[in-house]
Amino acid sequence: MPAGEPLRTVSEQELHMKVGAYDELRHPHGYVYAKERHHWYWFAGIAASLALVGAVFWGYALYERGAAPVCSSSFVDRTISPSGGRVAEVRQVSCLGGQPDLRLVVHNSGDSAEAPAVSAFEAGTEVKLRWTSDGELAVVKQGGRVWFFKTHWKDVRVHLAQ
Repeated sequence: MPAGEPLRTVSEQELHMKVGAYDELRHPHGYVYAKERHHWYWFAGIAASLALVGAVFWGYALYERGAAPVCSSSFVDRTISPSGGRVAEVRQVSCLGGQPDLRLVVHNSGDSAEAPAVSAFEAGTEVKLRWTSDGELAVVKQGGRVWFFKTHWKDVRVHLAQ
């Protein structure tokens, strides 16, 4: 106590403030100064978490489309619709160094072939494509398994013929 200051009785709250004790009514989290309440480490943790989630979704989008640098693909077969407006391609895709598979991709001509696959087949499966009309694509496969098969791409109906 500085010299010359008169003696006085202090309340318990004032005593706690002087010694820096936790006061949940006036100073949440035990901080005395307002600047200390910013919790910069919370914002850094949230930002790091969002960046990680964004990277996972970005990687999954690349995987779904069979796109580089996550996947490597090689051209197997291509068929153009009767009007020439649509293209169906079969590509052999290997993602993250895993077992390759065959993916059927349908897209408008002139567009990139990095679109989500309509179908996926086990590697070694023989896949033949045939357009029956501009809105209908027949897929014939021999051997191997079908990993997934979507029956539509935009306004094109895709069916598996045996």
